[in-house]
Amino acid sequence: MTTINFRNIVRPVIVLGILAIPFIYLSRIYPSLPSLVPKHFNGEGIPDAYTAKHNLWKILALTSAIAVGIYLLLTNITRIDPKKKASLSRNTFQMISIVLVILIAALNSITIAASQDGHFAFSRFLPAILGLFLAFLGNRMLSIRPNYFVGIRTPWALEHEDNWKATHRLGGKVFFAGGILIVIVTFLLTPALVESALFAIIATMALIPVVYSYIYFRKHSGNNS
Repeated sequence: MTTINFRNIVRPVIVLGILAIPFIYLSRIYPSLPSLVPKHFNGEGIPDAYTAKHNLWKILALTSAIAVGIYLLLTNITRIDPKKKASLSRNTFQMISIVLVILIAALNSITIAASQDGHFAFSRFLPAILGLFLAFLGNRMLSIRPNYFVGIRTPWALEHEDNWKATHRLGGKVFFAGGILIVIVTFLLTPALVESALFAIIATMALIPVVYSYIYFRKHSGNNS
C-alpha cells in the first residue's frame, strides 16, 4: 500500500498560497492604479520609465514562474545529484526554497505598492531584504552537505568532505555577519553609498570562503592524497 506523505502535499499548497498574495493585492488596488505605472526606478527611488498597468500581471506571472522553478529545483535536487548526498540536506533545501518564495512574493508586493505610490525606496528595501536572506543562508550553511547545486562549491570542497565542512563552517559565519552588516549599513548610509557598500560586502563574503577553501586544501593536501 502506498503511504501518502501529507508534507509533500501541504508544502506546494503553501508555496502557491504565498505566491498568490501579490496577485490578490494587485487585484484589490488595480482599479485605483493609473493607466501608466512605473516599471523602473533610479537609485533615489524616482520613476524613470513607465508601462501600461496591465503589464503588472505579466511581471507577477514571470517572477512567480521563476519562484516555482526554483522551488521545484531545490526540492528535487536529491533526484539529480550525482554525489547522492543531497538527500542528507533535504530539509535545508526545502527551507531555503520556501524562504526564496517568500522573498520573491515580498518583492512583488513591494513593486505593486511602488506602482501605486509612485516611489520605490530601492536603496532601503532591496538591500535589507537581501541582507536578511544572506544571514539566513549563513545560519543554515553548516547543514548543507556536499552537492553540485547549493553551497560554496569550490573544486577543493567538492573533492574532499572535510574541506566542504570547514569551508561551510567559516562561510556560515561570514554570510551571517555579512548579511546583518548589509542590513545595518542600508539604514546608516546615504542611498548614494549603499550600492558601493553592498558590492564591497558581497564581494568580500564571496571571496573569503573561496580563499579559505584553497588554503585548507593546500594545508591538508598530504592528508587528502
